[in-house]
Amino acid sequence: KATVSVLNCVHATMRKVFLLCDRPAAYAAEVARRLGVPADAVVDLSVGRPDAAELMMQGTVVWVVGHRTQTQGFNYHVRVVTFDDDTRDAVAARITARLQAKPWFRSTRGDGGAGFGFLKVVRTGLAADGGLFIPDHSPSFDNRDFKHMASLDRYTDAAQFVLERYIPFTHDTRTLTPAELRDLVTRTYTSKHWSDPEICPARKVGDRTFVLELFHGPTAAFKDFALQLFPKFFTKSIADQKDTKYTILAATSGDTGVAAINGFMQEKGISVFVLYPKDGVSVVQKRQMLACDGGNVRVLGLDADFDFCQTTVKQIFGDKACAKDLLENHRTVLSSANSINWGRLLPQIVYYFWGYSRLLRQGAIAAGEPMDVVVPTGNFGNILSAYFAKKSGLPIRRFVCASNENNVLTDFINTGVYDISKRRLTITHSPSIDILKSSNVERFLYLLSDGDSSMVRQLMADLDTKKRFELPAAMFARLRQDFSAAFSSETDCLATIAAVQKTHGYLLDTHTAVGYKVMQDYRKAHSDETVPTLLAATASFAKFPFAVQEALTGKSTPDADPKAVYSMIESLTGAKAPPALKKVVDITEVPAPRTCPRSEAKVIEELKVFSSTVPARL
Repeated sequence: KATVSVLNCVHATMRKVFLLCDRPAAYAAEVARRLGVPADAVVDLSVGRPDAAELMMQGTVVWVVGHRTQTQGFNYHVRVVTFDDDTRDAVAARITARLQAKPWFRSTRGDGGAGFGFLKVVRTGLAADGGLFIPDHSPSFDNRDFKHMASLDRYTDAAQFVLERYIPFTHDTRTLTPAELRDLVTRTYTSKHWSDPEICPARKVGDRTFVLELFHGPTAAFKDFALQLFPKFFTKSIADQKDTKYTILAATSGDTGVAAINGFMQEKGISVFVLYPKDGVSVVQKRQMLACDGGNVRVLGLDADFDFCQTTVKQIFGDKACAKDLLENHRTVLSSANSINWGRLLPQIVYYFWGYSRLLRQGAIAAGEPMDVVVPTGNFGNILSAYFAKKSGLPIRRFVCASNENNVLTDFINTGVYDISKRRLTITHSPSIDILKSSNVERFLYLLSDGDSSMVRQLMADLDTKKRFELPAAMFARLRQDFSAAFSSETDCLATIAAVQKTHGYLLDTHTAVGYKVMQDYRKAHSDETVPTLLAATASFAKFPFAVQEALTGKSTPDADPKAVYSMIESLTGAKAPPALKKVVDITEVPAPRTCPRSEAKVIEELKVFSSTVPARL
């Protein structure tokens, strides 16, 4: 009776729950009885495929499917994968849990966005109270799910399996059905956009080390995993708002900007406005962005560091006068492509599940056995994605946060004190993590405090006003249960590139070298541990050719043509630059950089001028 009550409550607007099952009718009927589903609502697939689209209009379609069954081309609201030895009670419990999943979000600061659904969160970006959106619902995965993912050959199937659990369907708000999600996923992770058929292979490099290659996308960095899919989410979210122009406002330390541009250029009627530190990105990263500047894309280099760029973006989102002016005079609404937007962060969770499944498939671990994860990070979004995966059951034993000489995260994790009051940003060989004020720490604080939004508000206020905060003892203890941290010097970064190439014949980029060095130091301090490590390789070496050249030869030629440096690196290592980057450096003419002083007012002025030139959506 409790189960029936829950189903009626969650699906108060529905007339029926349809239970589709690829097992004999008797099996489905037994599961249905445990759920309280009427017998006439059970559909036996063994006697023919029903019209699922018609059923979906009448009620909630739950598909109970064996783990070997292909799902392409079939419509449902909820899918529950089963194994031969699953009991009927266990299957019924899984179905109930899926139907109880809450599709709503809230703000980390407590006062903005309660009751928002997924697509509204994607469209809105930042909560009205200045907080970040976070889901009410955390799906639960177990060993059977991991075994199922290990059996999958295609990244698209794994992405579908994970994402449909994080985007629970509801009839009460506009969201994505699994069929709509599959269309977006299959159009995103294809050979048209990705240079490796595995999308992100996990390569074994040395003892117990598996490098998760996140750089085979169209801009050769991990941001592609999110920023190829997120624009499709966004387009869905604004489908009913034809009269409004949308501009994606983003700050970048090198990779987000070009990935956002590349992703949104494939979507109609959306413009992109990118801020970057004009002296804080690599030559190739800058060239990637400038090659796209014009039309519906504006790339603006600020005489400032990334932290100022990111703070400016958040300040503009909170500027009601600016929003009113853009809407009334230019019919323009802003949204975000940075990882402050949950829709940007979500696709990154998938590849940690995929990485674990590849370790299972290679026999490095058994289902349920743990792995460690090492992530070079500056804005904390990538490693936070892994933490969300663990919160959903992925067996991650230890998170190792790797920083460069801008090591504020190292100090924070080791001391519980986040202090940028006396720090100055250092330009390094790994510019994408040259960050001091990490925006996704706010979501981390929310999780560490068990959703105490008043605590989050206070800590973030302290960071804004005092440039520091200190975790309460209980929150710091919880942090230390899962996280370790260290940093790599510039010298060690380059030495690691050379050493790994010499020892293993594998060429790292500067960011992944930071992670590798920190991983080595962690293992030296914990020599008795034998847990395998998944190292997030966040970019191709070819995005930072002059630093890699210096690592391999002891000197760099920063004024040289990148193509010549690529040829030199290939002759030394055999490693080839991705086609997308070769194409960028082959461009003979790129627009001159647009620049702007360190001024929020000047940026807003540039944004309004840009908005006036963008045509209306068709």
